[in-house]
Amino acid sequence: MEQIELDASVRENLGSSESRKMRMHGFIPAVLYGRSEKPVHLKVSLLDLCKVISKGENVILSIKFDGKGKTAMVKELQYDPVEDVIVHADFYRVSLQEKININVPIEITGVPKGVTEKGGVLDEILREIEVRCLPKDIPKTLLIEVTQLDIGDSVLAGALKVPTGVEILTPPDSLVVVVIAPTILKEEKPVEEVVAEPELIGKEKEEGEEGEKGEEGEKASSAAAGEKKEGAEKQTGTGKEEKKKE
Repeated sequence: MEQIELDASVRENLGSSESRKMRMHGFIPAVLYGRSEKPVHLKVSLLDLCKVISKGENVILSIKFDGKGKTAMVKELQYDPVEDVIVHADFYRVSLQEKININVPIEITGVPKGVTEKGGVLDEILREIEVRCLPKDIPKTLLIEVTQLDIGDSVLAGALKVPTGVEILTPPDSLVVVVIAPTILKEEKPVEEVVAEPELIGKEKEEGEEGEKGEEGEKASSAAAGEKKEGAEKQTGTGKEEKKKE
């Protein structure tokens, strides 16, 4: 991997107000640290930094300040949450003679036949693979050709091809990509609506009232008949008594 130069200058004044003034003039605050050396506070051109990171996430930098060049890599970039622009950069010192652990992005090429022919879906489980190598041997990306993958086929980390001198640290049985079958939605059987017959509350009430009235009428008729019979019996008894007296 090529080494890219980035001009910088040492910051004498620190603080948020100084950082705001810096950004107004097209610069951002940065810090260089690592390898047991004292951190150095820098300022760099935002435009120059954007050009650098456009070449890849893991570029090797030669940061120039005070007439010297320090080999480093981008460790972290902080972005403004509203404007989505870089507001701060962290650089980490590295040695070209010492291996480092670093994450390399995965690049997918092709479209699986399980997707084009059978409607499957390519599920990307991992976006990066951790490797160990010398800074100059860091691959820009790790390519995965997926054209021949069918439904159920997958690629594991251990099957990835890496350049000479690069060691994969991600567990070899880690799933990187897999082609999954399409989801088939079962048709639900229509539910037959059972229309309940309306309750004839009024009719039942009327029938109930009529029944009650009928019962009351029968009772009244029975009572009247009983009284009539009793009266007749009394009259018969009185007649008999009168005949005896005569």
